[in-house]
Amino acid sequence: MFFKFFPLFFYLFNIYKCKYLADSCGSCILLHDDYHCLWCETDKSCRHEINSSICKSNHIIRSSMGICPDPRLRQIYPKIGPQYGQTPIHIYGSSLGKNPHDISIVLINSNQTEYPCYIQIQSYIIAQSFICQPPSLPIGIYTIKVIVHSVVSKDRPVFHIVVKFEIEFNMNLVVLFYRNQL
Repeated sequence: MFFKFFPLFFYLFNIYKCKYLADSCGSCILLHDDYHCLWCETDKSCRHEINSSICKSNHIIRSSMGICPDPRLRQIYPKIGPQYGQTPIHIYGSSLGKNPHDISIVLINSNQTEYPCYIQIQSYIIAQSFICQPPSLPIGIYTIKVIVHSVVSKDRPVFHIVVKFEIEFNMNLVVLFYRNQL
């Protein structure tokens, strides 16, 4: 009996579209270089370098550049903290740098006094979120300003420091009472 063996070849292919892998500049430029994705600021999309002809040459951001032109702040939590409580603030967004040292955060009071807010290094998630620890703050309304490299975010969420901050548990409902003396 004679058997003829044919060699079997297995090919592995990655089929992908950059626009489905990343929806912001920060997440696009963090994709592995093997994908050959870049950020096109012209139409604000992540695209393969072969399909970059729609982009103006000065509107292309590659991984090697590492700086996105528009850091965004999507959400902060909590929005209210007690007087002198040093409440950690969770900040969620996009294009927030490649490491925590790329970012600086300032809380600006209504009288334009600026207070630093320090990133808790272990909380940093690349380009997406972090927790900042403010100093003891007096009562007031604070605008949060985030700077990535030297680019200032246009988003300015607001954080309130209030006099009284109580949590009352009543039949599985959490009711927040606060009195703001501004």
